[in-house]
Amino acid sequence: MRELGVALNKHQSTTQTFPADSYDAGGRPLLSWRVHLLPALNRADLYKRFKLDEPWDSPANLALLREMPGDYGTGASRAKAGGAEKTYFRGFSHRGAMFEKIPGPPGGSPPGVSRNGVPDGTSTTVVVFEAGDPVEWTKPDGLTFGPGQPMPAVGGVSLQNPFFHVLMADGQVKKADRNIDPATFRLLVDRQDANVIPPGWEIPGS
Repeated sequence: MRELGVALNKHQSTTQTFPADSYDAGGRPLLSWRVHLLPALNRADLYKRFKLDEPWDSPANLALLREMPGDYGTGASRAKAGGAEKTYFRGFSHRGAMFEKIPGPPGGSPPGVSRNGVPDGTSTTVVVFEAGDPVEWTKPDGLTFGPGQPMPAVGGVSLQNPFFHVLMADGQVKKADRNIDPATFRLLVDRQDANVIPPGWEIPGS
């Protein structure tokens, strides 16, 4: 996850935005932010092989599913996820989250959230978290956690741990209490709610 933090900030420095899921002209999801992060992970070779104007499950893109970079999961986590093509590193796409859909032209590298678009502060905003349920790494997450919505399962890689990992927008990796108050986690996920984060959500020694 630390490598993802480095790559996220490299992507932001190069493009002036964080990565994002891509959509076609009709708003249909195409490819995950994880695919569009590949150049910043030094995998431009793999990125160039994707059909950026096709969905993740098109024949051409499905052929690349099993080439998931090691940055998205260890051998153990892949086995736990049920395949070499799945990852537990996920993010949210609802309004206010870091992977919120930003209007822009379809295809290619999609527009994402800028650093100025994180008024709550990059050190207190969660970009990626260790989810409880894995997903195909090329598939847009589609996770939402807005007001009134239940908190998703967390910490699927190591269920015995009292914490789950979260990646903040400034690149820091922290350990969040597995029993975190859902309202607090929602505040951490929202980049622009202007609310103070209550203390006690982070496991000491992170």
